[in-house]
Amino acid sequence: MGCTAALAGGPVVLDPQASEIVLSGHVEWLKDDDGLLTPDAAGTSTRWQALPDDLSAGFTRAAVWLRFDVVQADQGLHDWRVEIDNSLLDDVRLYQQDKRPGPRVAWLEARAGRALAHSAWPLDTRSPTFRLDLPPGRHTVLLRFQSRTPLTTGIRLWSANHFYAHERDEALVWGLFFGMYALLGLFQFVFWIWTRDAINGWYLPYAVSVFFVGVLFSGYLQNVLDIPGGVSRALSGSLATLSLVFFAKFTSSQLALHALMPRFNRWYLWLTGCMATGTIAVLLSGVHKFDSGGLQGVWLVWMTLTLVMVGFVVRRGQHLDLVFVWAFGILLVGVVLRYTRNIGGLVPGGLAEYSLPVAAMLHMLMISLYVIYRYNALKVALVVEQSARQQQRDFVAMVSHEFRTPLAIISTSAQQITNNLDAAFDKTAKRCSNMLAATRRMTALMDDYLSLDRLETDVQPVHLQVCDLAQVLELAAAERPQGRVLLTMHDLPDAFVCDPSLLRIALHNLLGNADRHSPMEMPIELDASGDGRGGVRITVADQGEGVAVDERAKVFQKYFRGRSAQNRPGAGLGLYLVQRIATLHGGKVTVGKAAKGGALFTLTLAPP
Repeated sequence: MGCTAALAGGPVVLDPQASEIVLSGHVEWLKDDDGLLTPDAAGTSTRWQALPDDLSAGFTRAAVWLRFDVVQADQGLHDWRVEIDNSLLDDVRLYQQDKRPGPRVAWLEARAGRALAHSAWPLDTRSPTFRLDLPPGRHTVLLRFQSRTPLTTGIRLWSANHFYAHERDEALVWGLFFGMYALLGLFQFVFWIWTRDAINGWYLPYAVSVFFVGVLFSGYLQNVLDIPGGVSRALSGSLATLSLVFFAKFTSSQLALHALMPRFNRWYLWLTGCMATGTIAVLLSGVHKFDSGGLQGVWLVWMTLTLVMVGFVVRRGQHLDLVFVWAFGILLVGVVLRYTRNIGGLVPGGLAEYSLPVAAMLHMLMISLYVIYRYNALKVALVVEQSARQQQRDFVAMVSHEFRTPLAIISTSAQQITNNLDAAFDKTAKRCSNMLAATRRMTALMDDYLSLDRLETDVQPVHLQVCDLAQVLELAAAERPQGRVLLTMHDLPDAFVCDPSLLRIALHNLLGNADRHSPMEMPIELDASGDGRGGVRITVADQGEGVAVDERAKVFQKYFRGRSAQNRPGAGLGLYLVQRIATLHGGKVTVGKAAKGGALFTLTLAPP
């Protein structure tokens, strides 16, 4: 006895002009709980129900039957393909009526699916596909599905030529998709080889395992290698589980959980290991049903807990890890949509079908960028830390050197005075003068350091006010012996806004530097002029040996002392302070060669 016509939406007319025919709305379905129905028994059953959308039966042990009617025109195209858009189904069978005369209706069977070697499939395609070569008239087609993976799929009819064009386009898209995966993996491999970073080393196996999971879920690898369905499920499930283990180690290392939450980190890694061990054991044991829906549920719970944990770390101030949250959140959304589709909560389609691969690609891309950005940030932080340590060592060495000499002078002079109280007045006066000079040297060093501390630690180190610039310059020049500084001023602003105390420090250091490097009989030239726009240009020129060309780029660095300053007192802070003060006033300081051969320092200050 044959089947009745499809009641859902009437028969499907095989239009020779159509390239693709979607069967949604033209199909009925029947659930065979025991999986024992024959085509005849299924056809005569009264339990058929309309299927308004694509098949979405979720995880089930039952067999599911579909039926639809097609009408083949007399002069129409006879060569059609029935595509089952799910490459992971275990057992897919197509039955069409044998129209040859006989006492009863016979059914012609064609089989495909992972339970069957790919070489035995009727067509060499990525997903189960069957040929329909129908004579004119109306025909009933039955499909039977049974699988340990979710019974969720779309069903389409294609004309033969358009189907193979679709196959090529689909292969191209998958090739581009996996090519991007491969490039990301290759890039991470090269990045790891280059950096040899142990933390990023955990990301590489994660990326590789995710890549192969994607390849297995596409179905191409099973087709090429003719991998049986059981082996395919165990392999893809085990790789997916191992990817979670790699990602747990990567997450733990990347977020420094061992330092932030050591006890939680131990529990997190231990539970991940237990989950992975149990999951792989279940997969290898071949336990029916649980190795699909149950284990995917376990993975989903683990991913949710991991995302909550990462969010907690971000709340504790690790703001860079917000990128990590978004990357993992996108993947979790894709997994949730796919899992909902697998259990029958979503109808197969673009959103449900491709949510996971698209989300996985975005996830991998964001994580790759996160790894690179974080590595660079840590590298910069390391350089800053090394610089700070070097500055600390330089400071200690400088203080040790600069304090030792004046302290030795003070100690020696005091001992000489103590041991010879009846010494001549001039000798005692000379020793007292040495002690005062040593004290001034130490005081100047402390003043430089305290000024530096103010500039680098105060929230607002600059206190702007209207000042008499000429008076500031005259007081700076007056600190030196009479005739030592030749001061010239012209076109200065009537009221210049600056921090007079900082400007005095800058002038004091520029003049002090020139005083140390210029012969005593040669004057220091201090010139100040307005620039016509409210700013000021101040130059200090000496007649010493000048600054070597190769040292001019370094002369404003903290603790740097050039070759000519090695045997003279100083901490290497003065010119650095001048540069900082100039920057805080919106200006700059430069060094060059003076007209008379010495050093020429030019300090420009911009109006506020």
